[in-house]
Amino acid sequence: MSYSSSFYRRSPVWMQEMVIAARSFMRNRLRENMMFRMALNKLRETQWLSTAELGEYQAKHLAAILRHAARSVPYYRELFAQCGFNGDGHGSLHDLSKVPMLTKQDVVNLGSSLVEERRWGLRFKGTTSGTTGLTLMGYRDLRSIRYENAFIWRQLEWAGMRHGDRRAWIRGDMMAPVEQKKPPFWRFNRADNMLMMSSFHLSEVHGDAYIAALEDFDPVIIQAYPSSIAFLARYLESHARIYRGRRLKGVVTSSETLSADQRRVVEHAFGRRVFDWYGTFERAAAIGTCEHGKYHIMPDYGIVELLPTHDGNSEIVGTGFFNRMMPLLRYRTGDIVVPAAEGASCTCGRAFPIVEAIIGRVDDYVKTPDGRHIGMMAILFDRLSDIWEGQIVQEKLDELRILVVPMRELTDSTRRDIEAKARLLVGPEMKIVVEAVAQIPRTSNGKFRMVISKI
Repeated sequence: MSYSSSFYRRSPVWMQEMVIAARSFMRNRLRENMMFRMALNKLRETQWLSTAELGEYQAKHLAAILRHAARSVPYYRELFAQCGFNGDGHGSLHDLSKVPMLTKQDVVNLGSSLVEERRWGLRFKGTTSGTTGLTLMGYRDLRSIRYENAFIWRQLEWAGMRHGDRRAWIRGDMMAPVEQKKPPFWRFNRADNMLMMSSFHLSEVHGDAYIAALEDFDPVIIQAYPSSIAFLARYLESHARIYRGRRLKGVVTSSETLSADQRRVVEHAFGRRVFDWYGTFERAAAIGTCEHGKYHIMPDYGIVELLPTHDGNSEIVGTGFFNRMMPLLRYRTGDIVVPAAEGASCTCGRAFPIVEAIIGRVDDYVKTPDGRHIGMMAILFDRLSDIWEGQIVQEKLDELRILVVPMRELTDSTRRDIEAKARLLVGPEMKIVVEAVAQIPRTSNGKFRMVISKI
C-alpha cells in the first residue's frame, strides 16, 4: 500500500503506523533472509581483501556475468555472436573492453532485449527519470535486491550502525498528507525500529518540532537526503544551536549529490561524520564513505571505469555483478566524479579505489508559499511510459511550470497524472502548469537540470 493512498492518508496515526510496520515486515521477510545474511557476512570479508585478491574476485564475477549475458540476454547474445565473442573468457578487463558502452538512451531503446529470458522466479520492475529526466525501466530479482541491501547495510556498519539500533529516516516517503499543517510529520516504524520523517513538510516554522522529535527518539544513525538533513542543520545553525541527541554515531546521505557546504553544516550542527552513499537505479556501480571520510569505489560490487571528460573529471561507467535479471555491461551512468591522484590510498586499510568527490546528481529545490523546500522532484515522471523527458521550472513562489517531452501527443490522462503527483508534493496553494515541448534545453556544458529555480 502506498503512503499516498487515500486509505493511508485518511487513517489515524496509530493505523498508519500499523500499515508501515506490516509493509516493512513483509519487505524484510523478502530482503533479509539467509541469502542476505550470507551476502553481508561475505562483504564483511571482501572489504579487507588485498589489491591482488580483489583482482581475482573481480575476474571471477566478471566472467560469470559475461557468461550469463551471452547465454540468457537477447541483446548480448546477438551482440556477442556478431563480434565473435562468446562470453567464455576468464573475466579480464580485456574481455570487457570488447563490449560497447551503453547509454541511458540505449537502454530505453533496447527495452526488453536487455532483460534475462527467465520463465520462473519473481521479477521486480521499477522506473526512474533520474537526473537526466529520461524515463528508464529496470528489472531485478530477489537475489539482486538482497545483495543491494547487503551493500547498503555494510555502509551503515561503516557509519556505526548495528542491526536493531534505532535510526531515523528523512527521505522521499510522505509519512503525513501534504495538506497537514501541524506536526507530527513522522511515524514510528516498529518493524525497523525507525522514525520515518516526511521530507515534504520541512519548513522553518516546523524546524523546532523536527529537531525535538529527533532528539527525543535519539537514533544511532540518521539516513536522509542531503537536502533534508542540511535543511535541519541550517535551522540549528540559524538558531545558534547544536543537536543534543546522545546516541548518534553518524549521518548517512544518498540519492542526491552532497555538496561540501552541506557536509560542513551537517557535521557541525549534528557533531558527527557524514557518510555519503552513491548507488544507481541500474545497479551498475556503488561508492561509499569510510570512517576516515574518503569516497571508496566498491570493487566487490562491480567494475567501474572512469571515462575522462573534457574538464579533467570522469564519468562513471559501471558493470554490476549481481543484477542478472537485467545486466548492464559498461553502462554510462552520466554521473561525474573527481578522480583521486594516481596511487592514492586511505588510512582505513581497505584496498578499495578512491575518488575525491562526486559532482553529479545535483537537484535544485522547489520552494512553496508555506515555506517548505522540496527536493528530488524527479518522482513526478516515474512510471510514465509515454514521456521522454521532464523538467520543473519555478519562476514564481506560487507557480510551477512542468515541461514534458511526450513520445507522442501529450494526453489529458498523462497531464492529469503529472498534475496530481505535483499536487501531492507541493500542496493546494501552488498553480501547476504542464506544458508539452519539443525538447528541453541543456546548460552551456551540455548537462540536463531536473529543476530550475529562479526564485
